[in-house]
Amino acid sequence: MTKSEKNRQFILEFYKAINGNKKTRTSLALFISDQKLTTHLLFLEQLFPKFRLIPEEITAEQDRVIVRAELTGKHTGELEGIPPTQKNINTAFAIGYRIENNKIIDHWFITDQIELIKQLGLATLLDEMLKSNPD
Repeated sequence: MTKSEKNRQFILEFYKAINGNKKTRTSLALFISDQKLTTHLLFLEQLFPKFRLIPEEITAEQDRVIVRAELTGKHTGELEGIPPTQKNINTAFAIGYRIENNKIIDHWFITDQIELIKQLGLATLLDEMLKSNPD
């Protein structure tokens, strides 16, 4: 198995291990040494407990793996003083990982945050916030 194939399989195992389960610093440390990614995933866990990452496309080359996927979950956690909406979310994202010694050491991601806000029913609140602070 090539390095690319091993890293692709590693990401699939990572997704399988965390999907539908409570994410903790300890459980994430089995796969991640990138503290920014750990912090981001714990933040999402607070908002959408036991969220799932559903891969749709995976491309791996050497130490890099790019995933196009969907984030699914239910908003049951508070967000910046905004109470839980109890709404289900399903939003697309793309993420790139760099892997070294069976650990994610770096990442980047893009997502449509406006779409997520709309799914949560918070678009009106966003409009009000933007109007009150036009800068």
